[in-house]
Amino acid sequence: MSEARGSTQLARLARMGFANTQACQDTLDSSPALDAKLEFIKDSPDPDASLAALAKVIASGGLDIDSLGEEKFRDLATLLGSSVAITEHLERHTSHINYALETSDVPTAFQMLSDLLKAISTLGWDEALLALRIAYRRQVSAIAAVDLRAGNESTAILPGIAQALSDLADAVIASALVIARSNVKDDDKVRMAVIAMGKCGARELNYVSDVDVIYVGSGTSDNFIDVGTKIAQRLALVINESDREPGLWEVDPNLRPEGKAGALVRTVDAHVAYYEKWAKSWEFQALLKARVSAGDAGLGAEYLDRVCPLIWTRH
Repeated sequence: MSEARGSTQLARLARMGFANTQACQDTLDSSPALDAKLEFIKDSPDPDASLAALAKVIASGGLDIDSLGEEKFRDLATLLGSSVAITEHLERHTSHINYALETSDVPTAFQMLSDLLKAISTLGWDEALLALRIAYRRQVSAIAAVDLRAGNESTAILPGIAQALSDLADAVIASALVIARSNVKDDDKVRMAVIAMGKCGARELNYVSDVDVIYVGSGTSDNFIDVGTKIAQRLALVINESDREPGLWEVDPNLRPEGKAGALVRTVDAHVAYYEKWAKSWEFQALLKARVSAGDAGLGAEYLDRVCPLIWTRH
């Protein structure tokens, strides 16, 4: 490319809103098919990142841009320019691109739970941990695609997006509980319920947030609390332990009675005793967002039925 033509090309990229014009031109030199698509890339939240990601996906052989219509290509460019984490996931798993682009509405709670449970079915610890994280990010990519596609209407659909992300967190916890139980001896001797708190409990979760939980256990053996504690500890590892696929988010159990100093798993009776005798006002306020996330639904309902009425006994 002549120097004059090169300057013209860089000026063109600058006018379109690309920041590092030389890097973008280098990308176009390696992926010339994208030059004709710049009109659909320039309006991405980060056009430089979108262009670079599209080039990587094409180079991997995972995307035939000619098979995408203008609307879907624009949606993909917007998605890849909106989130580093989603972009890195789609670069690793290009087969998930079509799923994200073809999802017209946020997946239902049932769809997401079924998808995650199917992904981990019959797998051992390492394989299930990996599969769960991949399946989670597949769903997040679809939710984000729907969110971004709404454009100026995104404020109106925001509650639905937050609810979908909360439902997806529930599906992750339920699936992680299955994996954790399969790797703890005597897990059949304990009933476990996971109570969602905070943003997740209120179904107001955002894309990047810890998930607050409280664990409730029940059983007849002498050591069921110890077994339940091991399950809860392993559940957290399934979701966020370092691995080939990055962890998802931190499972935060510190809203439990006595916080970090308190037992990780308690019976319903133990929870009630704490709230009746020692809980502070903010702990009752936190319970306003409590709901059953995963595990034994009957035990979770018993917890809510006995603990939540105590909220209204305090000023």
